[in-house]
Amino acid sequence: MGRVNYFEYEDEEHGWSQSTEEPLTPHYFHPSLVLMDIPEKCPEKVAGYLHESFALSFADPGAALNSARTAVEALMTALGIKRFAIVKSKQRSISLHQRIQLLPPKYQEQKDLLLAVKWLGNAGSHDGDKATTADVSVTYDLLEHVLSEIYEGKGKKLKAMAKKVNKKKGPVK
Repeated sequence: MGRVNYFEYEDEEHGWSQSTEEPLTPHYFHPSLVLMDIPEKCPEKVAGYLHESFALSFADPGAALNSARTAVEALMTALGIKRFAIVKSKQRSISLHQRIQLLPPKYQEQKDLLLAVKWLGNAGSHDGDKATTADVSVTYDLLEHVLSEIYEGKGKKLKAMAKKVNKKKGPVK
């Protein structure tokens, strides 16, 4: 989708002139763009919801945020966080917020990031018309970091490398 703007102006040398400007705003890409790194070890279902989100990101940021939130739901399931609890002899769903809180201590650093994605996803669901591509971009930054920590351990690798460099006080061979 695009539009053409026409401008007329007075040019001292040639008299009146006209120029055009064509700002373009993409709404769809096919195939969709991959807007964040997804680790190879990331579960297929999580990656699938992320790809769905990528396809929606320019056309409907609210729906893209909702799909990213669904990816977090799938991530909780992949990490073994229970989806249901028995309350008064009845099976009840556990909210995503509660599931994130149930993450074991080794994922403590990821909890706040996942909660932020959940809140953005909720906003996409309930106030989708107010969601922006900037909100979607923040969501992808948060998820990219969480997934890289969980499935690639990038932070741990970098900390270990820094420790070696600091111990040696210089380059490590």
